[in-house]
Parts: sequence; structure tokens; C-alpha cells
Amino acid sequence: MHQMSPMAATIKAVIFDWGGVLEALPDATAFAEWEIRLGLAPTRLQTILWGPVWEQVEQGAATVAAYEAEVCRQCGFTSRAQLEAFYSAFYPQRLHEPMVAALHALRRRYRVALLTNGFQGQDQHIERLTGIHPTRLVDHYVNSADVELRKPMPAIFQLTLERLGVQPDEAVFIDDNPANIAAARAAGLQAIPFETPAQALTALEALLGHPIE
Repeated sequence: MHQMSPMAATIKAVIFDWGGVLEALPDATAFAEWEIRLGLAPTRLQTILWGPVWEQVEQGAATVAAYEAEVCRQCGFTSRAQLEAFYSAFYPQRLHEPMVAALHALRRRYRVALLTNGFQGQDQHIERLTGIHPTRLVDHYVNSADVELRKPMPAIFQLTLERLGVQPDEAVFIDDNPANIAAARAAGLQAIPFETPAQALTALEALLGHPIE
């Protein structure tokens, strides 16, 4: 069977992940330091924060309040203030500015979507960080908690493509999670694994065939 080359289709849409791509997330050092501070076993904090309970939140099957109660229980926090202090110290609360600038520039020529494994209320968080509500920041904002699907489920990629009105090979997807990249490629999208803004934007420019400016 003949396989199309990456440049065979005209790119019409660019799809961004949020956490880790547009917003900086804690690195391995931060996880390790906090596991020591909280008396947790290595790799345990990632499971507490982003494991099964969080995945339920991402699909709208559990509330943020229930998730936070579980985080407090497993981390040993005895008050809301302790949890908030941890959030403030652990999460960078900053944007990858080159990625955000690229998103704005791309909207002049392409349909742009945000496809995020998020939570109820993430739109307000994004608005606080960017100053723009995600429904105005991009053409289509697809939050897993709203649609009750999460990456790497094939259906959430199909839903995003339908909203954008494009075929899979007409879309580029950028994500920092290897499982999501693999799922996007299996669904027929062109995908760029995010490591750094410079690396991702260089790869995107090569795929689009022009500078992003």
C-alpha cells in the first residue's frame, strides 16, 4: 500500500496540547525534591497527582474537590492552605512564551485548536495565565472534562478534527506525552513530540514549509 509522504497533504490546522506545551509543568527534579520533602517513595508523587484519580477528573467522572481531598490524604496535607502552598511552590505558573506567540501567529493562516486533558474550570486558569479566554485564544477549545473523552482515546482526536473541519493528514498535533503522540499518528494526524519550544517550532516550520512569524 502506498503511504503518503508528510508533505503530500496541505496543512490546514495546528492542534496544541496545553500543559507541558503552552504552560510549563514541573520537571523531574521538582518531583524528586517534593517526594523527599513529603516523605514519598520515588515516582509516587506523579501517580498521586496525575494517576487514576486525575484521569477520572479529566473525563468529567470525578470532581476537582474529590481529587484534591485524595491529594491531601496521600501527601499528608491537613488544610486547604497547605495544599495551596504546595500548588504555588510546585507548579511553575508560567507560559512557554514562544509557543504562545507562535499560536497567535498561526491563527492568521491556519485553524488552531487546543486539545487538552483538562478539568472543569481549566478555561478560567488559562484565562488567568494568558489574559484571554481559551474560546477566544483559539478557534476550537476541546477540554477532555467537557467532552468526557481524554487523550489518547481515538475519539477525542476525531472530535477535534470534526470541529476544525479538516482531514487527519491536514492537521499537525503538538504534545509532550509520547502516548498521545502515538495515538495521534495512529489516527492519521501529523504529530510533533514537544521537548522544548525551539525544537518544536523548528519541526513545525519544517512541516509547514515556512517560518512562523
